[in-house]
Amino acid sequence: MARLPDPTAALDPEARKLYDAMAAKRGRIDGMYGAMFNHPALVEHVADLGAYLRFGATLPGEIRELAILLAARRLGVPYEWVKHVPPAEAAGLSADVIEAVRQEKDLETFSPLYPKIAQAVSIVLAEQSLPADLQARLEQELGLKGVLELVILVGFYRMIAGFIRAFDVPLPADARQPF
Repeated sequence: MARLPDPTAALDPEARKLYDAMAAKRGRIDGMYGAMFNHPALVEHVADLGAYLRFGATLPGEIRELAILLAARRLGVPYEWVKHVPPAEAAGLSADVIEAVRQEKDLETFSPLYPKIAQAVSIVLAEQSLPADLQARLEQELGLKGVLELVILVGFYRMIAGFIRAFDVPLPADARQPF
């Protein structure tokens, strides 16, 4: 089992400044981002894109978190799931929607947009082209920028899933396996 050491207790002053700034924005740094601090310059770039997608982009929080949970579930990455259920709830996703995603059930009964998001997430994860009609429907709902953000968001969380798997990033101590 591959694991990275936790370097956060011995960060140089520049890396500590980055760590503190990230912790201020995200609440705390542990697990995946903690492990990434073995390469502070890299974690800075990864965190900048992640922060933009989560805190600065135009995609509504509810849709962003739905897409992240869908990606986590479809990729089978419990760490991403556990870390994003609280933000999903805070963004307005109901417990019923979250549970439906966890159980990989149809989302049509919740919102006409949710199945379109689920379809787009699946297509992006499969590394296929979005059908023109799906892109057009998503653009009507989210705007062109929103569609671009959705695609990049899914790709970002695929990358994060790769890191989590490669280095066996464990679930937080208080978390249980969601699937």
